[in-house]
Amino acid sequence: MAREFSVAAAIPAAIAAVGVGATVVALEFAAIAFVPPEGHPPAWTLVAAWAGACIVFMLGFLVLGIPAWLLAHYFKRRHWYDALLIGAILTGGTYFLWALPSSGFSYSGGGVDYVIDGHYTRAGLINAIGIAAEISIAGAAAGLTIWWIAYRPRKKRSSNLTGV
Repeated sequence: MAREFSVAAAIPAAIAAVGVGATVVALEFAAIAFVPPEGHPPAWTLVAAWAGACIVFMLGFLVLGIPAWLLAHYFKRRHWYDALLIGAILTGGTYFLWALPSSGFSYSGGGVDYVIDGHYTRAGLINAIGIAAEISIAGAAAGLTIWWIAYRPRKKRSSNLTGV
């Protein structure tokens, strides 16, 4: 059974979730950007990616995460799998909707057309879904962090002292 909500647990959970989500995004960026043939970008780019991800995760948490957290709490959706799904769906879905191409926009990369006249090509749709799935991992990690700090059942500590 999950613990009851407390503000004392919610604030550290939110801060930790933003940090964990940003760290996962920065590590995903590093796994892609630091792979040779492209070469090795300067190390500060990883720090910049983490700082940017912190800002994006903080804004996303304020706009989407807090209302989702309050709704989940109200409807007694306080299990680890609820936190994982909410975090993954909010981040992946938000990325996918944010990345929808506007009309008249075209984009190609590496000789592959991703968007033509505001519509995804098959390659573009697969690419967008793949990136949304990668971002969902960070959101799932953030959701699990919130659950771990704010709701995880704690073991009762037994006292070895007699008469207490």
